[in-house]
Amino acid sequence: MPSHSRSISLPARIAVAALAAAASACPAGFVDPNPPVLQRVQLLWSPPTQDEPTVFAILLDLHLARGNDCAGTKARVAGQARSILLPPGAAGMELPLQDISPDCRQAPDRNFDPDALDAAIRGAEARYGSRHVRTVLLHFNNIDLAVPAGLQSDVTTMRILANQRAAPFPILWGISVGRGRDASLYQRQVAWTHAADPSVFGGLAAIASRELPLQGVGQVPAGGVPLFGAQEAATVVKFKACGLPDPRITPHGFAFDGRARAFDPSAPPRFLFDAPESPPVMRSEITVQPVNIWVETCSANCDHFARREDGSLAVWDRFVGCVLPEGVAP
Repeated sequence: MPSHSRSISLPARIAVAALAAAASACPAGFVDPNPPVLQRVQLLWSPPTQDEPTVFAILLDLHLARGNDCAGTKARVAGQARSILLPPGAAGMELPLQDISPDCRQAPDRNFDPDALDAAIRGAEARYGSRHVRTVLLHFNNIDLAVPAGLQSDVTTMRILANQRAAPFPILWGISVGRGRDASLYQRQVAWTHAADPSVFGGLAAIASRELPLQGVGQVPAGGVPLFGAQEAATVVKFKACGLPDPRITPHGFAFDGRARAFDPSAPPRFLFDAPESPPVMRSEITVQPVNIWVETCSANCDHFARREDGSLAVWDRFVGCVLPEGVAP
């Protein structure tokens, strides 16, 4: 009956024993005349980022003196905002406009319908995929008064609704004046002066060019990421992966076990990147930690003795672990 275990032949055992004996018998000053040609290499790979669709809603909350063109002013303000947030050719969509003060007279108890707006956001998530949507709410408020509690409550409700389905909180930008400029409420702000002032929309355009489109973690090639670039791979005969693995990657053709592996150009080592779930963020806030891998490569004499950091000798391709300190290439 065949066995699943294999015993080492006597000649092989003798050879291994001879190598061990030779290593222990070598004097302290022994230097292998043909030592392994080693290099400790830090491999850094930055996960890609990608533009996400711009999904936005305008919250119009204007108070105008009687006799002013309420409908015309609101149309001009909303039109200019649309052209800035979603210029021609940009991916995205506008959600239904929230006209908080329809007659351009701000009521103390004014509000908008967070449930209806959240339903529109869910529609955008169905269109683009939930991981790609984070709504930008642009609030226009031209009165020097604090944002009323009712509106703040509506924003809180939207956050609660998003949290219930594990969606990211909307991003709130404000174009406001005086006491309405609330840094705890708005993530980006522009000072309001009057509807015909180009500086208002110039300020919005500056923020939009800096922060839009929102950014997310991009797609990694289906076949994975090569461990070595073409130039590095040209000289590698064997290699070891050193240190601890990055939990975001799945290695193929290698392992973080310190064992030497032959480099096979027909099936080069690679890794898959498991992108963590993270919501889209403004462009100035995107940070994706690079994948950091230390490898020790051998380009010749891989079965010869190498001196370890503690001064002992080891046959490099039999020894488990890397022998060079980080960043050292003899």
